[in-house]
Amino acid sequence: MKSILIVIAFTALISVNFFGETSGSLDLDMIDRFNDMGKHKEALELLKKNFDADNPESGLVWRMEREMFDIAEGIPQSNKSEKIAGYTEALDFGLPYLDMKSGEKSDRARVVLYYASNFGSKCKAIGIKESLSNVPELKRLADKALDIDPRMASAYLLKAKIEDALPGILGGDKFKMGLYLSKAMYLDPENLKILHDSDQSFYERNWDAKKKTSIFLKKRMTDGTPEGVSDRQYSWIICDKFISIYKSLSEPAKKDIELYDDLMNTVKR
Repeated sequence: MKSILIVIAFTALISVNFFGETSGSLDLDMIDRFNDMGKHKEALELLKKNFDADNPESGLVWRMEREMFDIAEGIPQSNKSEKIAGYTEALDFGLPYLDMKSGEKSDRARVVLYYASNFGSKCKAIGIKESLSNVPELKRLADKALDIDPRMASAYLLKAKIEDALPGILGGDKFKMGLYLSKAMYLDPENLKILHDSDQSFYERNWDAKKKTSIFLKKRMTDGTPEGVSDRQYSWIICDKFISIYKSLSEPAKKDIELYDDLMNTVKR
């Protein structure tokens, strides 16, 4: 059984670059470049210096959550208490801002998604029982993000990963997984994190073309994947698209390089 602990270690949850944004005297483009380079502590320090708790900006809030998340992700699992403390710090910080009313809807949705990211990874660090018992909360957070911004592709990725990780006996649904991944790729077709995870998930689902047709006829709808094409064939199509986009990048982010390296290892499967 696939480990439910992948629900939901959201490394590189949102693989998007932001250019030219500013918040007061803080250049958010520089913050995002620091994140791209893996300079998470430096980015967080700058964000803290410019953050006004009396006048919080959603664009700063989710970036602070992101940097805290990435810092905690970098702590070895052998330092369990320190790792959990890192996620807890991020959750304590982000909790008051889950219902922000000001700011761009995409920023407010990311506040919720990065909270979910820290929440899911904290559960993972604690153990499988914690992960299982908190799946409903992760689903609620994903839906909350979509209520704020229905075009938030990474929220669909979160929903897909939940369905993928849960075995059928516990409510996991591979059809819904495909539906959510298809939606995520439609909304953000060049997001390398989404393409990477979609490639992996469809390869592992491994429905042949005949089985897909049978399921689609039964449900009277498709999951968004091409008919007449097996999951394994489709995963190669996604893989080729990932590689093409990655090779077009002049300066891939550190996370993009890690995704590419991982994909190249799995291509040998």
